[in-house]
Amino acid sequence: MRTPIEFKKNLDEGKITLEMLGMAAYSVNKRAKNYRDAEQNYWRYKPKYSAIARERKEDFYRKKDTLLSIVDPVCFHLENSGYTKRIYDTEPDWFEQLENKTVVYSNEFFDEDLGDYCTFYDVWEEQKNLYRFYKIAGFSFHSPVKFGISEEEISTYMDDGMNVCEIDEIQSEGSVCTGLISAQFAYKVVELINSGNYELVE
Repeated sequence: MRTPIEFKKNLDEGKITLEMLGMAAYSVNKRAKNYRDAEQNYWRYKPKYSAIARERKEDFYRKKDTLLSIVDPVCFHLENSGYTKRIYDTEPDWFEQLENKTVVYSNEFFDEDLGDYCTFYDVWEEQKNLYRFYKIAGFSFHSPVKFGISEEEISTYMDDGMNVCEIDEIQSEGSVCTGLISAQFAYKVVELINSGNYELVE
């Protein structure tokens, strides 16, 4: 989308409005997710493209962090999430590892090194992830604090005086770039923040 003339004028005057900040953060966040998806799609068949996508993803996420750094989060979000872990029956303690676990998939294959069939089990491991949650001009953002956080660590953040709200697993998607404020505009906002010579207009 075209950058509004008012936004360009504000940049020239060293001003950043919440609308400008929200649109810039939303743009880099969605572009990061586009590259995240590309990284995942290419990693098996085109590792070179996957590596490039990972670099671009991380660069956009760094820009997002810079944009969010000039405002305060609303609260912490504690995500109830998880991941699958594969356990092989060739591991010494494989049976103990399966205790009290939910097996989501299992199969067997012939291991040529062992000369025998092996069975593997994919089990679900619950995990809690902590994020800072921001709301800016109608946009909302999550900024990760720690993945796989323990109950003891969570309590230390609750002592900071900011609420910790439990949420379900976060579902995030990319976006068609034509509907986003330009990356060039977002870069200029980031540069202005990094210069330290800006005024946040709320």
